[in-house]
Amino acid sequence: MSMTLRSLHCKTLSLGAHQTSCDLSYHFVSYQGEMEARDKQVLRSLRLELGAEVLVEGLVLQYLYQEGVLTESHVQEIKAQATGLRKTMLLLDILPSRGPKAFDAFLDSLQEFPWVREKLEKAREEAIVELPAETEEQRTELAKKKKEGKKKAKVFTAMIVRTTPT
Repeated sequence: MSMTLRSLHCKTLSLGAHQTSCDLSYHFVSYQGEMEARDKQVLRSLRLELGAEVLVEGLVLQYLYQEGVLTESHVQEIKAQATGLRKTMLLLDILPSRGPKAFDAFLDSLQEFPWVREKLEKAREEAIVELPAETEEQRTELAKKKKEGKKKAKVFTAMIVRTTPT
């Protein structure tokens, strides 16, 4: 979910003879973005089962925090929930927005619940993500625009060829 990038910044100082000063700095980068649609679908389809079978209070939360999937405020908010079910449901609400690696990190966090991990992996393999009708319409429209663009490019090229003096 996160990584450390190292960068080296150098600048030349003119103090008589040319001298160079370099600064090595580290930047913590957190990957944001959305979870894959297939993984979101799996979490949604098994939501009630996960709520009944997973206790997130222990290693699950700590592992996800360690891996940068959850922030400290996420952990506090989840722990503040009154019941185990509510804690799990809140975690399942947060996970999809925590990046493309969040699902894999969640699977890794389920060391205490191997049967749940197996169920999630099986559901993930079997998941077929259907594209919404709007997406298909958008693809069709994009294909039409590409064709029109190619036609315009051909006409423009033909005009240049005709108007170029020989």
